[in-house]
Amino acid sequence: MDKESRRKNSISIKCSCRCDKGNIRDNNEDNYYFQGMFLDADNESLDKTLTVSMEADEIKDHGIFMAVFDGMGGVSHGELAAYEATKYADEFKSRFTRATVGVEADMLAALCKGMNMRVHSAAIKSGVSVMGTTMASLYFYGDQVWSCNVGDSRCYRYRAGVLEQLSVDHVEELYYIDRINWNRKPGLIQYIGMDPEEILLEPAISGSDVQDEDNYLICSDGLTDMVTEADIAAMISDASDTEEAANSLVDMALANGGKDNITVIVCRCRL
Repeated sequence: MDKESRRKNSISIKCSCRCDKGNIRDNNEDNYYFQGMFLDADNESLDKTLTVSMEADEIKDHGIFMAVFDGMGGVSHGELAAYEATKYADEFKSRFTRATVGVEADMLAALCKGMNMRVHSAAIKSGVSVMGTTMASLYFYGDQVWSCNVGDSRCYRYRAGVLEQLSVDHVEELYYIDRINWNRKPGLIQYIGMDPEEILLEPAISGSDVQDEDNYLICSDGLTDMVTEADIAAMISDASDTEEAANSLVDMALANGGKDNITVIVCRCRL
């Protein structure tokens, strides 16, 4: 599709974001990038649900980038990793405003590479051997959406009653072979913050057309470890708007144990 056609078929989007540290954790290692908003490294998560609406002109001219980060590394290093990646995404945003059709995947790959170097450098400065963050994101441009992730935070699309995972879980292969007897959470084989001299960063990136009434979800595993995909689909379907959907998803994760930090971004599209 040429750029002019994409401009004629641009979408409008309403999105809501909620971030909660959960019932067990004393700290919040999650972060998000939400229309230029994100948390400081030292935070107590969100005290309210954020909601924004983007009209077609804004999306067709600049694109919209949304992301969820889930830090790892212990002590305060998980928060720092997620913050550094999010801050880099904010610095990168001018690249999104200059985007052209056909370069979306390359641009997202460049973003991931830059975030990886930023977090790895922060780990070296902090004197820690492991510090990193997962990242799951959606980039809306024209009438298309691009999913990009590193790690096990996820992107979903809910369309016509069907919930489909768009992201790829970067976890140990044995987990997929023998899930029944797997007695621990699988380790990550990709994350933002890896040593680029030792491991090749390979983000999962894919693009697809947006349809009217599509719903999209970005979330950390604090949601998916606590709430089944069937319940996620039901809550998105039943919600009257994105704010209700985001609140319902986080509330169920908390009711089911809330063992980890929980971050969700829900987007609803109109053509």
